[in-house]
Amino acid sequence: MNIILIGFMGAGKTTVGRKLANRLGYFFLDTDQQIEKQQGCTIEEIFRYAGEATFRDLETKLLENLQNVHNTILSTGGGMFLRSENQELLKGIGKTVYLQVDRETLKQRLQCDQHRPLLQQPNWQENVNQMLQQREPVYLTADLTIKAQDGPPNVMVSRIIEAI
Repeated sequence: MNIILIGFMGAGKTTVGRKLANRLGYFFLDTDQQIEKQQGCTIEEIFRYAGEATFRDLETKLLENLQNVHNTILSTGGGMFLRSENQELLKGIGKTVYLQVDRETLKQRLQCDQHRPLLQQPNWQENVNQMLQQREPVYLTADLTIKAQDGPPNVMVSRIIEAI
């Protein structure tokens, strides 16, 4: 079985994903890191030079190539689950788990982040609010929702294992 972690940037998908993979003895794959490795540049550079649409296409292509993975925890980029094609691909790979974090916790976690392209604007907090409003209903279609601000990563890992 595979477990796919979805949610907004800063929700803790990579941190929780690594710990979950370690606890279960599974492989761990961060989709953003995999795309950076394949492309030989950062997500920020892809956004800057090729645009968000190209990045989203790279996400879909990666998912198409991951259809036969087993015993893997996938940590996805915050926007990956928004594309309906990606939702289908992800649900074909495994169980989707939404790591839900409230707005205030996200803003605290993201306030010093200098690497996320969608936050590199003066009004980034307003953008976070708008993106959350748009994305939350889509994220909630995941197989499972875990409140990810209610404890340390090890607690989230235990909650995911218990629920699955």
